Amino acid sequence: MGVLSAPITEIEARLQYHGRSTGILGGFRIEVNQTIMVGGQADLPAIRLNLPNTSEVRRGRNIVVPTLEISVTVSTDRNRGIACHLGAIEKVMDALETSITGQVDPGLNGTLRAPILMSSGSQNALELSLNSDLSLKLETQCSPFANRRSQ
Repeated sequence: MGVLSAPITEIEARLQYHGRSTGILGGFRIEVNQTIMVGGQADLPAIRLNLPNTSEVRRGRNIVVPTLEISVTVSTDRNRGIACHLGAIEKVMDALETSITGQVDPGLNGTLRAPILMSSGSQNALELSLNSDLSLKLETQCSPFANRRSQ
């Protein structure tokens, strides 16, 4: 697994694991494949993992320091209000920082150099839902040039 794919794989695993009926995200509809369609209130609350942006800086002559920025869209029933929506965001944040063994692990199982940094991104209110993008900054492990995929 590579320095870019490993943290995303860990995030996907955590969202799926915590989305079980007894998990932190129990009752959420979770989509990690970009295709979630909210057709009505029965589809809420929902979480969608969006495509990441990547960037790198060079450290020394042959080391790169990759960073991923990815967002998670959290959608809740508009009729349940802002406090409910913020509660859903809190659950997503906690699930991302909790391993599938229940341990607090904001470093995504060793795939990051620093803990996940989270901030709110774009937000909107639609007829049925309140929607927020939770932006994640992932400082991945350093890699020699041309060796990102085999870390």
